[in-house]
Amino acid sequence: MNGAHRNPSQQLSSPRSLGRSLPALAVGLAASFWAPLTLAAPGEDPDDEFQRQPAVDPAADPAVQQRPIEQRPIEQRPVERERQRGVHPASGGYLNVSPGLVQIPLNDGNVGYQWGLGGGYMLRTDGLFAIGLGANFEHGIGDLGIEQPYVRPIDHQLRAQFEMTPGVLLANDRVFLHAVVGVGYAALLQRWERADTIDTDVFHGVAFSPGVGISFRVFANMSVGAQVGANLQWFELRNTAFTAHNMDVKVLLGWMF
Repeated sequence: MNGAHRNPSQQLSSPRSLGRSLPALAVGLAASFWAPLTLAAPGEDPDDEFQRQPAVDPAADPAVQQRPIEQRPIEQRPVERERQRGVHPASGGYLNVSPGLVQIPLNDGNVGYQWGLGGGYMLRTDGLFAIGLGANFEHGIGDLGIEQPYVRPIDHQLRAQFEMTPGVLLANDRVFLHAVVGVGYAALLQRWERADTIDTDVFHGVAFSPGVGISFRVFANMSVGAQVGANLQWFELRNTAFTAHNMDVKVLLGWMF
């Protein structure tokens, strides 16, 4: 009987008893270790109950939406959200109309009148830089400055060009300060009016038009501005080449859409 009776402490400390209890102990430790990790997102403290609460969008708060845009935090402004997507709200199509002003010949001739129109697409980056890509048409009317009895020489300069206007937007996107680079087709129509006859010569050539300009947004998407530039033109007729360069000063009325 004495050999059959054992102390309980001796039973727990026997190698066979420890072998049976180790698997259960390992399962319990693993469960206690993995349970907090399944409730917490990566980078969060599993003991922080505030972090595990669903995030609230501040822009959805009616009190935030009623504030003026310039008084909201940067991340809650619609313009900043569009910039984060890589699309700036100032990008879009444009149309320009030039009702005048003048063209000044650099060769021979007198000051004449010029008008034109153009359009394209204005691409704005996340910074201040912007560039317009489009085309324009210009028509200048003047005279050759030739003084002869009973002769009235008149010339028409026509240009159809691809145009690029790189520049910067300033003053909260209300001012566009830019350069102008145009290249394309040019035609010169010379009309000679004599006492009893009218002769017309047509010359074809190319034009390169550099310049600078500025425009101001005055209301919604409407702007007014001015440009000063040069029109360098090369013509040919019957194997005869000549130039007809001039400068122009023009007023612009623009519309963004």
